[in-house]
Amino acid sequence: MTDGKITSFYGRAGTVYIRTLLVKNTQVGSDIADHIVIQKTGTASQVVGVLRLAIAADLAININLNGTLLISCTIPLATPVDTPLTFMSFSSTALTANDVLSFDITASDGSLDVAGVASFTLEWS
Repeated sequence: MTDGKITSFYGRAGTVYIRTLLVKNTQVGSDIADHIVIQKTGTASQVVGVLRLAIAADLAININLNGTLLISCTIPLATPVDTPLTFMSFSSTALTANDVLSFDITASDGSLDVAGVASFTLEWS
């Protein structure tokens, strides 16, 4: 999601909602992007991470829910570009409308690209 609107798609049982973090600057830091609101109550199912560009070190992020860790995701440096990785080790899968997502980068090579280095998409239904 890049336009600030909720996105949903079909093809699974029920409606699946998504929120996407587009990582353009991989410098390690806390609270590295806009906060994103969960607009529909549901259950988190997975995060899918994918590289747009090759990286020289593991890229690790935290996705936080209302300021508390929801899930940590690491894309290893050996991962080929355009190879989706799935993460499902949530601290809790319950998402409520108006919960807020924030993001930290905990490890990286510090790469930067205005079109994006990687993306992480949270899916829930």
